[in-house]
Amino acid sequence: MIYKHSSTPSFEVTILLFVGLLVCGDFAFMGLHLLNTFVLGTQSPFFNIERDRGVAEFFQYIKYIWIALLLCVVILREKSMAYISWIVVFLYFLCDDAIKIHESVGGLLVGNVDFVPMFGLRKQDFGELAVSVGTGLILLVPLIFSIWKGSNVFRKTSLDIFFLIGLLVFFGVVVDMFHIALHLSWGGSYLLGLIEDGGEMISVSLLAGYVFLRTGNSQNYFLYDAFMQRWQYRRAEAIS
Repeated sequence: MIYKHSSTPSFEVTILLFVGLLVCGDFAFMGLHLLNTFVLGTQSPFFNIERDRGVAEFFQYIKYIWIALLLCVVILREKSMAYISWIVVFLYFLCDDAIKIHESVGGLLVGNVDFVPMFGLRKQDFGELAVSVGTGLILLVPLIFSIWKGSNVFRKTSLDIFFLIGLLVFFGVVVDMFHIALHLSWGGSYLLGLIEDGGEMISVSLLAGYVFLRTGNSQNYFLYDAFMQRWQYRRAEAIS
């Protein structure tokens, strides 16, 4: 008897390959960043992941566009318009990265305000934080409404996306604020900048991979469920 084995990889394997390629791309750009500084010595902004309009930033743009397009696929698959609220969020992230909304608006916001900045931060930093928080609250309104009206799958998907966006916020906001406030030496500042921007890149890659996961047949897998099952298992072990 001859058995025929399909050479087509499973959807989960495809997801892993997709995320793996994205993360490899992230590390490649981090490698170019290091090479640009320590080997070539050119300090070219094109290969500097901390500078605007570099190749790494354009890679981020592509990932945000992919996420928005993949969410369109999820809408068609699940026949749920609730995901439009997430498309708006990621398109805002794209626009903010591309045209620096929170930087420019934050600068205008604090330009004529007379106050002494605290915690080692600049007035500009407080303006950027204010714009980011304000925009986040605005974007939360349609999201909360969609979660309230949406399906259980949408709610769990949203919790997972919130978690992954939390990683992005940690690197893009928290680490960034520490980077500014600590006034480190050149080496320390360079390392923290690499962690900040590299962490942002990997976070967006994970988001793209997760949204890709939602387009396929893995509808019963959620990060939230996996975390809760793990937590309950640990709790049961501790009690016993």
